[in-house]
Amino acid sequence: MASIVIALSGFRLHRRLLRGRKASPTKGYYLILCDSFQRVDGPLKECGLQPLPFRPLTRDQQDAILRDYVEALGGMGELNGQDIRWWATNIASKNRFTSPMPGLLNSLIRSLDAIGGMADGGQLLVLVGPPWPVVKVLEKSARRLDWDLRVISWPWSRFVARLLGQTKTWMGLVRELAVWIFRIWEAKHYFGRITPKTEDKRPVYLIKSFVYPSAFLDKGLYKDPFFGELPQFLSRRLGDTANIQTIVIASGKRTECYRKMGDVRNGRVVPLEVYLHWRDAVKGFIEVAWACITKTFRVPEEVPFLGHDISGLLREVIASGGWKIPLGHYLHFAAAIRIAKNHTILACTLTYEGNPWERVFIKGLRQGFPDLFIVGYQHAVIPQSAAGMFLSHQERCSIPLPSIVVTTGRVPAAIMARYGALPHEHVRPVCALRFGYLYDFSPIPRRSIQGTFFVLVVLEGVKAVLPLVKYVLSNAPKCGNVKFRIRAHPVLSFERLLSFLGRDVEMYENVEVSHGRSIMEDLEDCDAVLYWGTTVALEALMLGRPVIHFDRGDLLSYDPLFELDAFKWRVSDGTDLTSIVRVIRDLPDGEYCTLQGRARRYVMDYFRQTDDHAMSQFLPPEVLRCDTRE
Repeated sequence: MASIVIALSGFRLHRRLLRGRKASPTKGYYLILCDSFQRVDGPLKECGLQPLPFRPLTRDQQDAILRDYVEALGGMGELNGQDIRWWATNIASKNRFTSPMPGLLNSLIRSLDAIGGMADGGQLLVLVGPPWPVVKVLEKSARRLDWDLRVISWPWSRFVARLLGQTKTWMGLVRELAVWIFRIWEAKHYFGRITPKTEDKRPVYLIKSFVYPSAFLDKGLYKDPFFGELPQFLSRRLGDTANIQTIVIASGKRTECYRKMGDVRNGRVVPLEVYLHWRDAVKGFIEVAWACITKTFRVPEEVPFLGHDISGLLREVIASGGWKIPLGHYLHFAAAIRIAKNHTILACTLTYEGNPWERVFIKGLRQGFPDLFIVGYQHAVIPQSAAGMFLSHQERCSIPLPSIVVTTGRVPAAIMARYGALPHEHVRPVCALRFGYLYDFSPIPRRSIQGTFFVLVVLEGVKAVLPLVKYVLSNAPKCGNVKFRIRAHPVLSFERLLSFLGRDVEMYENVEVSHGRSIMEDLEDCDAVLYWGTTVALEALMLGRPVIHFDRGDLLSYDPLFELDAFKWRVSDGTDLTSIVRVIRDLPDGEYCTLQGRARRYVMDYFRQTDDHAMSQFLPPEVLRCDTRE
């Protein structure tokens, strides 16, 4: 077996390799698992070591990773599920952007892949910068499998890593306390207050959503950015028997949103914060802090993952501040309890992505109405990496769940069934409330294949999209006959993204930024869409544009179209984009239309058309029974 060295100190590693090089040349490989250690790349090569590439994962391997990941967190859910604070943690949510687990498992699997790929014969493998939770797994596996494993680190480095992680988590919690005290004051100042009981005694159909300034139209009209025409349908269907009330979290220009909510004429829109008091924020902070000081979350004795035990990884994550509870999510519990006290609730519909606030909000509502009919609406795409959408059998009995989960179509329902343990009758394919407009358009005609080829680059509102930005900027000077138009997400501007890349970023003449243009305008003016994980990829296919997926090499796919091959191409860092452009440009019209049709049919299965029959699935059972009798 190869000799394995885990290096957590670049200085000590360099000194050791220099001593070894004087005795005899070093033969072997290295794998850098942390960007902050990139500076040791040169010295490692000078010592005769070669970089070890990561072998791409197959779909079966990714499925096995996802299955074991879901089961691992399910075991923790079974142990800690009676504590509402567990469901409020990022780690329990399995959120692909906020949970610490995806990054740690990525480091673990890359390390195991490197170890498994090493031949016998005394070669050296240096793993540079794996996080301490990953080191704990490797040390335990080394004892079991008799690996020759050594760890190079400074004394107390593990303690320091824990301290830094805990400090970051606690500082974030304190910062959130200040933010939410201000948000509660801000909402009440600009919107007003909710009286404990109103004169209107009718029951309330509750919609929990999010809002942006663009949701408020002229003349006091409001269109929910996530539920579309559902509030208007419910109002027509329920008539005077119930009030329709949408409770929202405002994003973007909050003050503008608060002011406009009071002027809405076609419904009632209320900020969640008005159901809270500053004392709720302080109380929530104390509850979270006290629980985390006096009672740590339990980890099973053994947690299998791809043949290795990751219980040590989970314990180290918790000890290093990985128990983080976003205070804003946790406060949804107090808000839900107060909403249930202020209103007689007929039913509730909320977005469903597996986020912490969803679980605690459901728990809070059911404290007042144990049998409340709650609909969880899967409103967005479900890539393979959306592990929060998938439950294990172990946690299903303790996790707060909606009464039913309705999806945008048959495809996401099938994905949830394949990777999760929700009963079949618990998930219903219904309709895509946000994307009904797609059925109003025919496919956009193919642009002329002569001249400049326009690529629309669509970005998400997260820093994780930076590798795609780097890929575009590095390929731009090589693509003389290609023009890139970059469409940033509203919550993270392109200028802000560039600031993360440093001052030496160069913009080329064939790169421009889309400002003030609708998505339809951008799609009409492009020949292909380059994306990483955005829903816009499905919209593009529905409107007849081919798509190119940028693969970052993630552990689990972030591609919302990970099951689809038609009318889609893939690139990764190092791939020549001009060759892909050439293939798309050279497609005969007949083949182009055939592939376009296959892709559109897939999207139509993903985003079903909206109609009154489909929206009736959001009605509580007693209303539907009355309809049947009538």
